[in-house]
Amino acid sequence: MIQKLTKKFINEPSKSTSEGKESSFDTPRGLEEALLSFLAGSSTGKSSSQPSPLDSICEALALDSKYQEVGKVLSGSLFNTESFGSQKHWEGTCLESPEQWSKVRLLLARLLEECPPEPLLYILLVKTNLRTGPSAFPATVQTAREGLAACTLETPEWLRDQCEKTLAVSLSAMASRGSLDLSDRVKYRQQAEKILMSLLERHQDDPIVLYNLGLLFAEDRQYGQALKYARAALSIAQVSFGPASALVALILSGRRELKSALAVIDYGLLECASLFKHLLILIKAKIHLAMGRSHKAIETVGEYLKGVQPADGNGSQDTSTLEAGRLWQNLTEAFLREGRIKDAEVCLGEMAKVMPSSPDYLFVKGLMKQKEKSIGEAIHNFEKTLALDPSHAPGALALGDVYRIRGGSDIGKQTGDLVMAHSLLSDGLRQQPDEHMGWRNLGLVCKAQGRMEEAKKYLKSAVSLASSAPVLSFMFLPRFL
Repeated sequence: MIQKLTKKFINEPSKSTSEGKESSFDTPRGLEEALLSFLAGSSTGKSSSQPSPLDSICEALALDSKYQEVGKVLSGSLFNTESFGSQKHWEGTCLESPEQWSKVRLLLARLLEECPPEPLLYILLVKTNLRTGPSAFPATVQTAREGLAACTLETPEWLRDQCEKTLAVSLSAMASRGSLDLSDRVKYRQQAEKILMSLLERHQDDPIVLYNLGLLFAEDRQYGQALKYARAALSIAQVSFGPASALVALILSGRRELKSALAVIDYGLLECASLFKHLLILIKAKIHLAMGRSHKAIETVGEYLKGVQPADGNGSQDTSTLEAGRLWQNLTEAFLREGRIKDAEVCLGEMAKVMPSSPDYLFVKGLMKQKEKSIGEAIHNFEKTLALDPSHAPGALALGDVYRIRGGSDIGKQTGDLVMAHSLLSDGLRQQPDEHMGWRNLGLVCKAQGRMEEAKKYLKSAVSLASSAPVLSFMFLPRFL
């Protein structure tokens, strides 16, 4: 079908265009939304005279004035700042389900194989790769480079700039991966910074460029620079920019300015799009916990959850329901820290209603069993977590910690628990390199094994990271093109 449409719309001129008729894109619609509608089968059952979303995509890219037409398509998206920050703006450009992104990714890859090089398709493929997960990041950088190479002298300036922004974000994402050597991470970060700075010289009022710069510096713990750019992104956007509010608050929390961080979150919640409200609520709860006010954290999450609709009963869940599950997860962990097992069990039960048998649910269940001193069951749940999601960093770090503790016993020494702990903690830290407790535990494992030089190195890293650790890792913040 794709090949047929490609021949019809890409390799042949559009009849409607040559005859001066309006294109099928006279009504603005997000390109991602069109792709998702096609994948969901919304075009089935239509008459042959009514174009499907994929028809429209191919036709738009074939028009002589294709970039102007595509501009209409992307009205209200991150490619057009006129409606920046509106609820429709965010919801129209975010496909929250990883399964949906994977399907869109396959479709775009096929289109790129069968069509002439089109920078816009490369950009959209990068977006899908970023949402698919860290395993796709290396391919993302290569795709972004190919998109920039596809630009010609006829490519409009705005699209070339967008390709540069796409490459910078891809490099920044790669720099955040703990599985890379430090020298490679530094190289990617420097390349991303150079591109973003160049874009900023030409577009000083672009909140997305400013936000990405702030995130880049924040991940490197250069909080002075990070705060400057993140605050500028908030100021220039002139509307509620939820992720920028989250970034400013996390930077302030890393500087131990918790009251100021809380004020930023409260202000951001006033007009925040619902798509990002859960993120701000989570950070607010984490700030309260850091201030020793667990009751306020529980109250914050509880009040928000009252307004979240439950699953529809047909097995499908919207994004807000899934995010409610993650908030129940954090509430459960807060109760466990206080030793309130019964309350934690209630919250875990609510989480199970939303995300049963998910890696996160099994992870929290493992934490509960560990708190109850049921070490065997804790290990079982952590192992199931990693079986479902091998890249689940918290699960690897938690399981590694259990083996570390057990490795100090006679049984642990006989079964090689310290060796297992070292391997798991190392794996977890490759996925989440800013987790200071992971470095602490790895240092203690090396100390128990008599590897004193490594132990000193890791414990020093733990102290350094802990002194500037935000209440929530910067890795949880979204990246934008």
